[in-house]
Amino acid sequence: MIKKKSKKQEDQEPEGLKNTIQIRLYLTRAQARMLREHCQEYIDCVNVIVQAHDADMLPKGFSTKDFAAPLPSAVKNQIIRDAASVYSRSFELGRIPVLKKPFAQWNNQNWKLEMSETRSHKKGGLKGTLIIPMWDGTKTKQVKIACCGELPVGEKGILRIKRKDEKWVADATTTLPQTYNQHRMRSSWEWTLVSRSQQSHTLLVSPLGSMATGER
Repeated sequence: MIKKKSKKQEDQEPEGLKNTIQIRLYLTRAQARMLREHCQEYIDCVNVIVQAHDADMLPKGFSTKDFAAPLPSAVKNQIIRDAASVYSRSFELGRIPVLKKPFAQWNNQNWKLEMSETRSHKKGGLKGTLIIPMWDGTKTKQVKIACCGELPVGEKGILRIKRKDEKWVADATTTLPQTYNQHRMRSSWEWTLVSRSQQSHTLLVSPLGSMATGER
């Protein structure tokens, strides 16, 4: 059975308001094929591990070394967390949930969003690039995906990619502090901007969305 979080663990988890921004992804054919395979493998692994939880078949200290999957190690870690969450939910539902719609998640340390200063009038939002690790068939590689959306505000959290109405979208979750001083506090999240002069800038976003740019 899954152990409940200790009070110490709960105290260490970040507190604050959750915010989710949806970003539209524009993949190449090769990237779309890779992402479809990645997402299907992701939910297949979660379902298998949940079943193993229920059958009490997982070894003590179960880790990414204990199961094989054509996925990056960092993603396999997230699979273990998601499987534990799904298994915990089974007690409330009275049955074992089975994931059917493909999706995949990356934790805050394993994805990066680079936004430009250019706004797309046709697509809406800022043009940018999402960078995530994926398995290309032989090794893990950092995949750069064209995207368009608004700039997330706050500290990075989980990134969830899924298909919605035949389109690929990414839900970027951020955390805003519960109490803050608007004039003194800035987000710890720095987003890389590329100006027309190709100089690297950093966009600093306050929890209320006020922005300031400065050269590095």
